[in-house]
Amino acid sequence: MLQKGISNVFSITILILISSNLTFGQTLNCTCFVKGKIIDRQSGEVVVGALVEISAQKKATFTNKNGEYLIENVCEGKYEMNIRILGYDSQKLEVNLEHENTHDFNLNESEIHLDGINISAKRIENISGNEKQLSSEQLNKLTGQNLATILTSISGISIIQTGSSIGKPVIHGMHSNRILTINNGIRHEAQQWGNEHAPEIDPFLAKQITIIKGAKSVRYGPEAIGGVIVIEPNELKHLDKIQTEINQFFMSNGLQNGVSGIVESSFHKIRGLDWRIQASTKKGGNTSTPLYNLANTGSQEFNFSLGAKYSRKKTDLNLFFSQFNSKIGIFSGAHIGNTTDLALAIGREKPLDVYTPETFSYKINKPYQDIQHSLFKLKLNQLLSNNQNLQITFGQQYNFRAEVDALRGDRNTAQVFKINTNTLEVLFNHKPIIKRISGNIGLNGLYQYNISTGSINVPQKSNVLIPNYTNFTIGAFWIERYVKGDFEMEAGMRFDKRFLDVYYLKRLQNQISNEYFGNQNLTNTFSISRIFKNRVKMGYNFATAWKPPVVNEMFSDGVHHGSASYEVGDVNLKTEKAIENSIVLNFSDKFYQFEVLGYFNYLRNYVFLAPTGNSVLTIRGAFPEFKYTQTNARFVGFDISNTISKFQKFTVSNQLSLLWADDLTRNQPLIFIPANKSETVINYKFNKSWLSEISLNHRFVAKQNRTPQSQIFDNRNSETALKLIGGDYLAAPESYNLFDLSVSKNYKFKSLNTINIILECKNVLNTQYRDYLNRFRYFTDDIGRNFSLRTNINF
Repeated sequence: MLQKGISNVFSITILILISSNLTFGQTLNCTCFVKGKIIDRQSGEVVVGALVEISAQKKATFTNKNGEYLIENVCEGKYEMNIRILGYDSQKLEVNLEHENTHDFNLNESEIHLDGINISAKRIENISGNEKQLSSEQLNKLTGQNLATILTSISGISIIQTGSSIGKPVIHGMHSNRILTINNGIRHEAQQWGNEHAPEIDPFLAKQITIIKGAKSVRYGPEAIGGVIVIEPNELKHLDKIQTEINQFFMSNGLQNGVSGIVESSFHKIRGLDWRIQASTKKGGNTSTPLYNLANTGSQEFNFSLGAKYSRKKTDLNLFFSQFNSKIGIFSGAHIGNTTDLALAIGREKPLDVYTPETFSYKINKPYQDIQHSLFKLKLNQLLSNNQNLQITFGQQYNFRAEVDALRGDRNTAQVFKINTNTLEVLFNHKPIIKRISGNIGLNGLYQYNISTGSINVPQKSNVLIPNYTNFTIGAFWIERYVKGDFEMEAGMRFDKRFLDVYYLKRLQNQISNEYFGNQNLTNTFSISRIFKNRVKMGYNFATAWKPPVVNEMFSDGVHHGSASYEVGDVNLKTEKAIENSIVLNFSDKFYQFEVLGYFNYLRNYVFLAPTGNSVLTIRGAFPEFKYTQTNARFVGFDISNTISKFQKFTVSNQLSLLWADDLTRNQPLIFIPANKSETVINYKFNKSWLSEISLNHRFVAKQNRTPQSQIFDNRNSETALKLIGGDYLAAPESYNLFDLSVSKNYKFKSLNTINIILECKNVLNTQYRDYLNRFRYFTDDIGRNFSLRTNINF
């Protein structure tokens, strides 16, 4: 009843807003243009290939070989211009377009580099074009969603889910330890090995998210074969007064609500000292599918962060601390008490009534996850002579995770993981050589230890999913970049060595076992790009990469709580080695933008998780069994995007993602690979009226027909065997179509205060569907219609 009432209010609101704008809409002058030049502030050289964008008008271009840009056929009005190129600090400028405008920019060099295993990413956007960004404006439209869901708005990005509250990003079919996340310049280290262990990062703090897809990302180290996610807050800067930003959201499905606040300014009595304080909280209750509610699917979060920067002459010192706190309920119908009920639950059209209550509740019962993540960062940036630069960055992280199960008889079971990570990086950027070659050299190290039971080298329990371990990794890298006019070339190499010690008790034994693993290898990358007539850009990237087996892949032996599965590792797994190729073509004209990214990746000894066909009964319940194995694999795919803005205020864009992934050893498709999908957005912008923008979004996800036709493992137990369809416990679900509708209104005042209001409905038709990458598709449908109201206030 509640959702039906909200639906009626939403429909009436949409009709009123649209009719008002049809009445009061005005004709605009859309022949304005803006031009200018972009210069490197330190060297005075022109910056080639920088992206200049007016996102509100869907207009963008690259600077030519002379560092010049021109954007034509822009409607008159006030807009925010964004200038971005990785390796430089991004710039924003509000412009008031009436006819002709000229704006030149001087960019400051910066480095996005990593603690632990990495290689510097200086100006990588110039080379291969594998990079995509979400701006602050785009992020405001997605307030309240988790990080993985936010990222799916980029082509080539999917999400592997565990119910509606937990999700982690999938880039070109790869996820978990093959995707590296950089949070405010620090390599994010937590329990990312789990399919249902979402990144413990507060999206409210993010003001720009950059995705580096595929081979380009291997420069960041062994655990970045699939891609890199770079999450950045706004740079701290000198402010004459206190600035405040407040974000608020409400969602009807689960009655989720939240608020975030950011306050920043400068200490005027201490010259050069800037500061920021941020906090956010959100709370949600049981979610619902189109036909029924889902028990115990609520969530709670409270997060905060503190930041400060002190600048004096040629020295910058940055301090940052954040803490993420979350409690997430796990759908009760995925934790089954015995093997018979488990077999009946898999594929059931509707879960039993006990798991689909009629009444709504915010209460989180067992099973649930309790998570805390803390991050401390200290960074020194020293400008040397001849525009050389030295950076030293230290990071410390602590991650706590408790996975608490439902009571079985008189037993209260829980798994606790505590992981500590310390990182240190020293990076030196040398002066340009013959004015065309620039580069850097660096050293970095990582020390990490995980405690699941007892102390590090004295475990006390054998029934843990992940054993205690220590991980010490060191790396050294060197990268150089050559630029001549509209041609660029970049090459880099690095060496990494990992020392891994694992301590554990074997099942039903009291003797402590210690296993040592030493892994080392080289990483290489080579990229070229060329810009033709300021409209066409082509880039090619080749790389070799490697990833040693991680602890969960080798030693898992227990219930993986959030994904409701029993997982078994293989200590004999070998190191993955990859050869990756990608090519990109980008065309940009006045009214049309087109981009196609093609990639071909070969991975030897590719590690993946697959069903065994057995069920396992434990004191925590009965669960389907999965085991890690290896194969030689091939990933081939395309990301294709088109944007048409011929009709000035009216824009149509489409993103198409295609992927074919094969198990070459068994001569069949790989399991758990994203289905092909297409997303189309129709957008209309109003001017000087009651409404600023209206958008209709259509998302089509095809059925994943390329699934294994034969089981991976042969050791099925006839007494505990579950039915297998091909190589999975349940056949891939049917294709589905989803429609979303949103309207927004922006208010701007002379004092630069702004208020943005967004009203949105997701899954407008309340479509019933199951997504192939949702681990809970074995037990339930995905969530249904969801109305949301978002506000963003700046003053």
